[in-house]
Amino acid sequence: MSTKPSVLLPKYVTVPVATGQTTSAEVDIENYDIVGLITPANFDGTTITIHGAAASGGTFYPLAAAHTASTAYTITTTVSIFTPISQLVTAGLRYIKLVCGTTQTTSDTNLILVLRPKS
Repeated sequence: MSTKPSVLLPKYVTVPVATGQTTSAEVDIENYDIVGLITPANFDGTTITIHGAAASGGTFYPLAAAHTASTAYTITTTVSIFTPISQLVTAGLRYIKLVCGTTQTTSDTNLILVLRPKS
């Protein structure tokens, strides 16, 4: 008797960034890994960093590019594209914010996080 493999379907979370701002509201990623980011056509920037916190409403710190790095992990992107993200980047985090390298000037934008349930 064979069994079907379990399928870990992705979840898409809209993360708004308002006009005149660079930082999103916090996103609770409990029980999920971030595996990608979709930037819409009206995204004004080219870089995004991820900041994490241990508690909701806590202090958010930029994620380092490596355990020995003093520079932030930076996603270089463009408009209308899917950018894969290693699930190791946010491993162990529950609360994150996306921080754009450029102020959103033309209109509010909705970045889309692609999440996969932790296995």
